[in-house]
Amino acid sequence: MKEYIKQVNILYVEDEESIRDGYMRALKRYCKELYVAKDGLEGLELYIKYSPDIVLTDINMPRKNGVEMAQEIKSINPEQTIIFTTAHTESEYTIKALNMQVDGYLIKPVDKKKLKNKLSIVAKNILIERYNKRTNKILQKILDAQTSLTILTDFKIVEFASKSFYNLFGVQSSRDFHKLYNNFLDIFVHHKNYLDANTKEEFLEAYNNTQKEDRIVSIPSSFGDVKVFYIEIDKVDELFVLTLTDITEIQFERLDSDYRATHDKLTGVFNRAKFEDKLEAKFQNAKRYKRDLSIAILDIDFFKKVNDEYGHQI
Repeated sequence: MKEYIKQVNILYVEDEESIRDGYMRALKRYCKELYVAKDGLEGLELYIKYSPDIVLTDINMPRKNGVEMAQEIKSINPEQTIIFTTAHTESEYTIKALNMQVDGYLIKPVDKKKLKNKLSIVAKNILIERYNKRTNKILQKILDAQTSLTILTDFKIVEFASKSFYNLFGVQSSRDFHKLYNNFLDIFVHHKNYLDANTKEEFLEAYNNTQKEDRIVSIPSSFGDVKVFYIEIDKVDELFVLTLTDITEIQFERLDSDYRATHDKLTGVFNRAKFEDKLEAKFQNAKRYKRDLSIAILDIDFFKKVNDEYGHQI
């Protein structure tokens, strides 16, 4: 555990010189850098100057006690790691210290082995948190550089997302997003041409039962328009990574092309090609399930007279 301490800086605040000198030598061996102060006022000055990873401080001190110093430090950095040392007789200060929900509390005289173990555990937590923050920051930058939208979710809560996803809704974070939508699945437009569902299980079933090229969702943006995305889903432990690629223009062109291919330009009704598709589908369905099939064709008598008198356009 020693290597964890070697990577952090410590501010040690103690007013009793004999105690301070004894622990100072040990702490110098443990940590990367040690800053030493004889009271809370000097400790606060050193904290502002150096921003140490851990503050190890006595409670009862002249000029500014440890609790007062810790309160001011917490106002600067609410996440600052603070460990108190105190004697059994200082109960008044001890209660105040406990109410601050600090990271450690050691009774004097402090056993140096216990102190080292405590500092090692705290240092390890600091380094892990620092690594996670750095990793998340790098991941966020990578995601933000992508043109696709990326979301990490359980299909209810958005755990992590690219900036492009939040921009779609005009928000800055997951918290802001969930002020607009309680449930992640609520963002999808309900339409027969697109994937949507009320539960994670239903959505995944629909996704898996849909051909790859037809895995499409539609989402209304904060700007009043509706976007269409091709969706890909990968499972990561209990969460899912969703990648959404904007195909809005392609989809609109595709729908327009499909419409023109199946509708009469003049009347807007289905054309001969669409009729034959429908007829073939109904015929195959009747054949498969051994059902009767009837066709009714209506004609208008003497319709040629209408054409001759008024013209084909009319």
